[in-house]
Amino acid sequence: MFTWYNRGGNYINCPLEVGFRFQKKLVFDKNTFNPEVWIERLERLKSQDFNRIKIPEFTYEIIDNEEILFEIEFIKGRQLGATTFDNWKNVIKEDLINSEDDWGFGDLKPENFVIEKRTDTLYLVDFDTYNPRDRRNKMLEWNKYLSLVVDEIVESRFFDLKNKFWSS
Repeated sequence: MFTWYNRGGNYINCPLEVGFRFQKKLVFDKNTFNPEVWIERLERLKSQDFNRIKIPEFTYEIIDNEEILFEIEFIKGRQLGATTFDNWKNVIKEDLINSEDDWGFGDLKPENFVIEKRTDTLYLVDFDTYNPRDRRNKMLEWNKYLSLVVDEIVESRFFDLKNKFWSS
């Protein structure tokens, strides 16, 4: 599950390759958590093709019927900001919103997307909101985040946003 990056060099004890991964844990109320629902969601997600948008490789483990522990491939690259989101919005809309699939994502804010450094491939890295949703719901979610991005771009023309997260 590692993506390997060449390091090398003429230094003593310098690794030739470096791989990254990270863990994410979701903790639920044990009385209301339904692992079968999550297994269906995550197995379906693993088998889906989102055209130009990729999902990092991941594994998961359900622990004590109240937690999901993910091990996720680390995508070395750059998160989208408001302006870079604007450059990718048509791809995101075509591949995630306009798809005929009756499943989708509920958290499409820019920082949940990463452009892989060496391939310029767009990854959706925060994917646990994948669930059944009709086209209307997908469009409502899309419009919410699109509006936030547009507002931030407009604000950046009038205010100093160097400390704003999305404005890269």
